[in-house]
Amino acid sequence: MPWDNDAYNSTRSITALVKAACASKNLLIPSPLSFHDVARLIEVDEDESVSPREDQDDPLAQELCDAAEALEYTERSGGVETTVSVTDSMAALFDRSSAEAKALKPRLFIAWRMQGESQSIAAMLCACLYSRDETLGTDRFTHTYCAQHGIPRLGDNSLFIDVVSSRGQPHAAGALLVLTAYNMVMRSRALDYLCTIAVTPKMKRLCEQLGMDTFDYREEGAARTLAWSKKGDLSASDIAGRLRLHREFSELCWRAGATQRTQDKRYPRC
Repeated sequence: MPWDNDAYNSTRSITALVKAACASKNLLIPSPLSFHDVARLIEVDEDESVSPREDQDDPLAQELCDAAEALEYTERSGGVETTVSVTDSMAALFDRSSAEAKALKPRLFIAWRMQGESQSIAAMLCACLYSRDETLGTDRFTHTYCAQHGIPRLGDNSLFIDVVSSRGQPHAAGALLVLTAYNMVMRSRALDYLCTIAVTPKMKRLCEQLGMDTFDYREEGAARTLAWSKKGDLSASDIAGRLRLHREFSELCWRAGATQRTQDKRYPRC
């Protein structure tokens, strides 16, 4: 199998894999926006909706608000409807008047679809440091509860994905944002885990296909799944399968070592 070599699972190789996959799908994923980057662009209204700040003439402010609204969707499972809202997540994590939100060091990841001379937001992901918090839906995960169910101790060593949503085209835009967040964990000295709570079957499938560990539970009658991965645990083989990469992708974008000592290693060239 083309991805069986462990050298493909290194930080450098996973980063190259994500970048090359983005290029093949005409996607651009820049560095994530910080709390201050987003807070200077948007205003969180009293009804927890978001709108561009009146003192901002940056066109990105309007694009973020419009895309967040357009990416909202509702999914039904087991008779329960669940709404996935980037707007709600932005209101909770990027409110400039909230010291609690600022302390979580949130990040906004954006996937831009590049089409000729135009571009549009194809997917968005909000993430922050993990915290036991009712707003994040993590309040039940006490140390005792986690120990009883084989869940690692998550804390400020963990990056928590609050929400991810995509338009469906191009394929795997949302998955590539999740992998970009995973790369952030891989490169960090302070972070050890990437985690999320999947509130829809769609997100649960994504986590399972990427090879994340999962724990299923119910909350107010609705199915929920806590998913997590320690840095270094995701495999290029699972990632390539989820992204539906061409079978020759590994040969095109990696080369074998040039010496007898390194011939079993793989080095990115994309």
